[in-house]
Amino acid sequence: MTKVTRTARPVLSLLTGLSLLSGAAQAGTSSDTLTVNVTVIAEPCTINGGSPVQVNFGDDILTTGVDGGSYIRDVDYNLACPDATNDDLKMTISGPSAGFDPTVLQGDQPALGIKLLSDGSPMPLNQPLNFNRNTPPHVQAVLVKDPAGTLVAGPMAVSATMIVEYQ
Repeated sequence: MTKVTRTARPVLSLLTGLSLLSGAAQAGTSSDTLTVNVTVIAEPCTINGGSPVQVNFGDDILTTGVDGGSYIRDVDYNLACPDATNDDLKMTISGPSAGFDPTVLQGDQPALGIKLLSDGSPMPLNQPLNFNRNTPPHVQAVLVKDPAGTLVAGPMAVSATMIVEYQ
């Protein structure tokens, strides 16, 4: 999975600013040197010790039993933020949304997806969820089926990226 630090946004803003400055320098008759100093105030959090977070539903899923509640698994992960100066974090799980439901992660089977829950409530997909690092959210994955689709027996995989940032 991915780890992100608080400094990612200032860098993007800086690149935009440099782009604007370079346009102005080209239009004018003089140029000057720009010096940028950056201080990193905290190391990034590490998700799952740097290893992928995996959820296995097993090999005994019945296509007729996928109803959005029968097959639910915990998303086991851990966070290490040893240099955090603030306990306020935000988590975003990013991935492609299913055509039949924008809150569901699309798998490689068109009629099957994964809905995420945070502490038992639907978790927003591709949107940040604020939390305190001392009480990280209990994330669960639920198999869901497209009501208009037909499930096919066979393996299914879903990929997503978990991003944890300082607020």
